[in-house]
Amino acid sequence: MQAMAKARRKKEVFKVSVQDAMFISDLARHLPGKPHCATVRRYCLRGIISPVSGRRVKMQYIHRPKGIASTVDAYFHFLEELNEE
Repeated sequence: MQAMAKARRKKEVFKVSVQDAMFISDLARHLPGKPHCATVRRYCLRGIISPVSGRRVKMQYIHRPKGIASTVDAYFHFLEELNEE
């Protein structure tokens, strides 16, 4: 039973592209619904507990000298993971 649970958790790794990465404040302006930049930062650093699976899901990001950065694709990948069982 545990082997099956581990197999489900192990998925392909999503990596943030350095070329496409935007700072969180810029990224928040490009997302649907225009969430506050602190909300997007919280998605990256603390994540959210998925209502479906009950596990914590974090948005992928990278560190840059001026702060953290991510991509629109990482945001949509984050939303997909939130809704997976």
